[in-house]
Amino acid sequence: MNGSYEKAGVEFMNKGLLRKLREAVLSGEQELALKIAGTALTEEVPAEALVEQGLYPAACELARSYGNDETCMAEILAKFELIQLLLNELIPKLRDERKGAERGRLLIGSIQGNLIDFGKLMLKILFIASGFGVIDLGTDVSPETFAEHVRMEKPDVLAIAVYTKESLPMAAKTVQLLKQDCLRQDLKIMLGGWAVTPEFAAEAGADIFAVTAEEAVELCLAAVGT
Repeated sequence: MNGSYEKAGVEFMNKGLLRKLREAVLSGEQELALKIAGTALTEEVPAEALVEQGLYPAACELARSYGNDETCMAEILAKFELIQLLLNELIPKLRDERKGAERGRLLIGSIQGNLIDFGKLMLKILFIASGFGVIDLGTDVSPETFAEHVRMEKPDVLAIAVYTKESLPMAAKTVQLLKQDCLRQDLKIMLGGWAVTPEFAAEAGADIFAVTAEEAVELCLAAVGT
């Protein structure tokens, strides 16, 4: 077998492993997914390929199924947690491969008064898989805490999740506080979550509003020029 055939054979085998990894994640088979990822790394499949061609498509498919009445939220959450587990295993190798390069830095959190974490987790995983460095502030984050971390971390994008109408004013206050503290110039702000409408995002002064998590990643990649 000559070199070109050998290369084609390796690529074909790699695609098979990536497909099996996606299928294992989507079926929620944790042991199988971890075994496939381990086998792929042993066979020198790049971690970047595992993330971008295995985990990212699976996460996008799960994100699209979110809100479907026929799909159990607990089941989707369990599969996202499996993706997070796999990412935790792959991130050190992924950083080595990318030599520390990131497509952008994202600061994310749910605004004060919001204790829901699922939508934010879904978004966080998609951003990590797409090459962003992600700093997660968690839930119930005050405008002052957002501003403090923007000052310290200097992210390219700030993503604020809002899940209740009562907390919309807190999101608007965060944007105003960032302007007031002169932290707005090189920062893109994205507002999202069940309570946010395109009109509110525009009135509050956000740069990005997305209906889906997948769209959010695409818009942020475009916003930071990658």
